[in-house]
Amino acid sequence: MLNLDEIEEKELFNANFQYGRWLSSPSAGEEVVISGMSGRFPGSDNVYEFRDNLFNKTELVTENETRYKNNHPDLPKRSAHIDNINKLDAGYFGLYYRQADHCNPELKVLMETVIEAIMDAGVNPIELEGSKTGVFIGFSYADVENTALVEMTKWQQFSITG
Repeated sequence: MLNLDEIEEKELFNANFQYGRWLSSPSAGEEVVISGMSGRFPGSDNVYEFRDNLFNKTELVTENETRYKNNHPDLPKRSAHIDNINKLDAGYFGLYYRQADHCNPELKVLMETVIEAIMDAGVNPIELEGSKTGVFIGFSYADVENTALVEMTKWQQFSITG
């Protein structure tokens, strides 16, 4: 624990010392800027709708079995789901419609939210072509793995890329 009595007064007003800890100062040209956000959340199509649902104390966890039939006694009956997971403007992303039909729903949402985050930052996605721009994503394939690898019995031309 940091004892503020032991720190000289001039250090407390140092720009790199905030909230009881030292902040790093990257060298010029090495700064990182987070300027746009996007996301899908239970019962919320974007971060602002999610914020409003939280502030309004909206119940986002339900016993909805429209996507999964829960017959296992050890699994909770209530869960949270995001909406519109199968919608995608394939033409916008340069995908064949058949490829988009076989596309992992999580990938569809991922592509949409990346574009939304870029637009939220006030940037036209076309302007990023050839630039030093990074997109950092947390992603899990486990939700649809069984469908993609086991339940698909008919060979499809776009099943691997989808």
